[in-house]
Amino acid sequence: MRWPVQALLTAVVACGTLSFLFTCLLFWWRQDHHKELTLGHFHYQQQQEQQQQQQKRQLRQPRAIQTGRTPIVAVDSLQRQIVLPQLLPQLSNGDRRLKRSPLLPVDSVNRSARVQDRYLYALAAFGGTMLLNLSRMDIDSLLAPGFVVQHLMTNYTWTEEEVRPATECMYYGQVLSTNRHPSDVGAALLNLCDGMYGTVALNDGTYFLEPLEPTGNWSSPDRRPHILYRSGPSTFHDRSSPPPIVEPSIEKADVDARANATDNELKNKSAWSNRRKRSYSREYFVELLVVTDTRMRHYHRHNLENYVLTLLSIVATVFRHPSLEASLSIHLVKLLIVDYENAGPRINDNAQQTLREFCRWQHSINDPDDESANHHDVAVLLTRHDICRLPGKCDTLGLAELGTMCDPFRSCAIIEDNGLSAAFTIAHELGHIFNVPHDDEKKCAQYMTLNKDNYHIMAPTLEFNTHPWSWSPCSTAMLSKFLDSEMAHCMLDKPVEQKYSAMLTANPAPGLSFDANQQCQFVFGPTSSLCPYMPTCKRLWCTTPYGHGYPSGCRTQHMPWADGTPCGSNRWCYRGDCVGIAPAHMLAVDGAWGEWKSWSECSRTCGGGVKRAARECDNPRPSNGGKYCVGERVRHRSCNIKDCPIDSVGFRELQCTEFNGKPVGIYGISSDVRWVPKYNGVNTANRCKLYCRIVGTAAFYLLKDKVVDGTPCGRYTEDICVDGTCRKAGCDNRLGSDLKRDDCGICGGDGTSCAKVSGAYNEIHVYGYNFVTKLPVGASNIDIQQVAWNGKKEDDNYLALQNSKGEFILNGHFQVSVYSQEIAVLGSVIEYSGSDSFIERLNSSRPIMEELFLHVLSVGGLNMPDVRYNYSIPKTPVHSFVAPNEFAWRNTEEWTDCSRICQGSQDIKTECIEVEEERVVDDRYCESLKRPDRMTRACNLHCQTRYSFSQRSFFCFL
Repeated sequence: MRWPVQALLTAVVACGTLSFLFTCLLFWWRQDHHKELTLGHFHYQQQQEQQQQQQKRQLRQPRAIQTGRTPIVAVDSLQRQIVLPQLLPQLSNGDRRLKRSPLLPVDSVNRSARVQDRYLYALAAFGGTMLLNLSRMDIDSLLAPGFVVQHLMTNYTWTEEEVRPATECMYYGQVLSTNRHPSDVGAALLNLCDGMYGTVALNDGTYFLEPLEPTGNWSSPDRRPHILYRSGPSTFHDRSSPPPIVEPSIEKADVDARANATDNELKNKSAWSNRRKRSYSREYFVELLVVTDTRMRHYHRHNLENYVLTLLSIVATVFRHPSLEASLSIHLVKLLIVDYENAGPRINDNAQQTLREFCRWQHSINDPDDESANHHDVAVLLTRHDICRLPGKCDTLGLAELGTMCDPFRSCAIIEDNGLSAAFTIAHELGHIFNVPHDDEKKCAQYMTLNKDNYHIMAPTLEFNTHPWSWSPCSTAMLSKFLDSEMAHCMLDKPVEQKYSAMLTANPAPGLSFDANQQCQFVFGPTSSLCPYMPTCKRLWCTTPYGHGYPSGCRTQHMPWADGTPCGSNRWCYRGDCVGIAPAHMLAVDGAWGEWKSWSECSRTCGGGVKRAARECDNPRPSNGGKYCVGERVRHRSCNIKDCPIDSVGFRELQCTEFNGKPVGIYGISSDVRWVPKYNGVNTANRCKLYCRIVGTAAFYLLKDKVVDGTPCGRYTEDICVDGTCRKAGCDNRLGSDLKRDDCGICGGDGTSCAKVSGAYNEIHVYGYNFVTKLPVGASNIDIQQVAWNGKKEDDNYLALQNSKGEFILNGHFQVSVYSQEIAVLGSVIEYSGSDSFIERLNSSRPIMEELFLHVLSVGGLNMPDVRYNYSIPKTPVHSFVAPNEFAWRNTEEWTDCSRICQGSQDIKTECIEVEEERVVDDRYCESLKRPDRMTRACNLHCQTRYSFSQRSFFCFL
């Protein structure tokens, strides 16, 4: 890019000093190299003067267009003109030839009688003529019944304003030039009832159109006087916003709990603050309450509602981006406008205090009934207060707590309004409420490369290369994890009344409502305007005059221009780029599922593993706000369903032992501890997380968020975990199976082959261990009780167990366990209640595959024991378990490294396989089996080693 000489001369005059001139030239060079710089205000003056002179010359030569009726006359000043809309024959869709329109637009008296879908109007203004080619908008899809704005007037005094716009009034369309072959020069959004109300967006800015006189005897907008005026600074009020700074969010660590952290969103450069996909893609609905304070009311005045809806339209667009890989829709259930300061929540400059007060206040007005029309899932406060994180550090843009969605007390956020960029702040803070961290946090490293080129809406700061419309792989994975959890339960129900919800997708081009100058004024005050000579769309550069807290010049908060902002002839901004298609004309494309991918490897080698196949929402991929696919996105099927050897290590235990000898990243836990599964005391919702206990202690920790697919959900259930969720399975190790074990533990049995065995022991006994009974191989549903003598827990009689080897596995060697425990035996696990109870108890449901011997340990006063037992046993005897030869070692074709550099040897490698499918498995399955005979061969025979006392330790002779 180069500056003309005349502009440089103007720069010299405006800069005044050589030092400032150097700054100006430096900007010229840096701008040519796409660098960031704060500019002086001199470089746009000449262009503004030239534009003003050209407009004045045009006004001296007024033009008119002859249409068969009276000419359209344009008069008045540069900013405002009185116009007379002229109804014309319509343009046809195909060749744009004129087509007569037999009907006039609707009026307020007979509105429903005369409605047609298209109109063509001519409008002469500012020395030219424009054609408005309008089509009726389907407003029914945008506004649902119950569209409500509530105004909070005084404490506990509410007024409701029912808004029910006529569905036949709204029209939108193109603004055409008057050339021989009409071409688009802008877009219009107008209400044709009782005249023309709305906006006309042209390449040089946005204009407002409204009737000059109140509703009278005018039957249509045709030939009725209207005022057409350009949006200007008078609409806005002073607002000073310093350049933002950044600081990372604060997160409190909490093992397997909702993160109780406050995300402190700061303003530097406009700050914000290898997981598997979910098996089923559901629709999620966020019922949102938005509250605006009195400063918002005073600043935006009558435009407040439209402004808030524009912000939320952008938010809805961000949450509809296909990179989120979720069908999550934002529904504004209520817009609450605080008209009197004392009527709403207490707001001050302290961000933390304001958040606490707002969260408490919104909870007090929220109906806890999820089915109520007055219920919301999350609340957002929009304020014009300059909120501060610390005294003198007023750089906070937004504040929210991490992972608080569906928590009625903490699901809330506060947002400082600083223009349309506040939409991205809202989306960012909602992301935190969904427990999504910043893109640069360490937990994101497993999903993406942590660099600024890969940052999206959850970036710690918004910079030139940030992508604020889309989501990073980390955000997608963390949101998916949150939606899988019970913390997202409140988002499964549809709003009772839609209210604003459809409106949030009705404005794909907010730049149509607010031009670039207005966008600057939202941020830097009413006298700010767009900086010329700057690249379009990517970042919004605005002029900032003296006296507003910062020096005169051009500044940016690194926010893009709003979608739909004109950026050239027949070009508009879209996602930071200048494109040739107006965003308002871009059709929303709903996503559709693609083909299923191939099945994965089985997750287990025996005992019922799981295979998975996935498909993507890419046929087509949703775009332009289209819906994400809903339905099954991952399917599963069972594999390797044959039972594992009875004496093999349990699958959950195997996953815990993988952490033996490894650091787990938990403070105070050394790497030399040994881990075993934790079953008792784990919440049902967390059964498919890997909780492991340190051997010899009661301390247990969450080591993995999900167990491997195919892991049993618990010790006594057939159900298995699939993708972190407990799924129904049968005793045949198949997903979805209804097969159950009977009382004898036979899968699919009906219990007819079982015999019940029961007995009691209350005989004269001696000090020490007294034999009670033998529990045979195959015994199941074992229930043994020792009732305390005379109602005393300390009756000096205790249950004891001995295995077939004569070893005590419970309460042996006169040592009694007071606390409950689990005793692993072959084929099953026996639960022991502990001796500190009135009824001492042993029980097990699964069949035992080894003989056990029950004893009573009697000490002290030798009180009479009271032992009762019962169990089930197959009528056909079950023999002791003999491990089948399902696994074996085999030699491979690979050899170990040579043992010496010269004259060495090497062994052939072996591997453990599952015999039936010849699948390679972990060596632990073959640990008890004999390895093949060792095969060795010589190697490195081409040389020999000789030692000497030189600097070298050996020589090789070839």
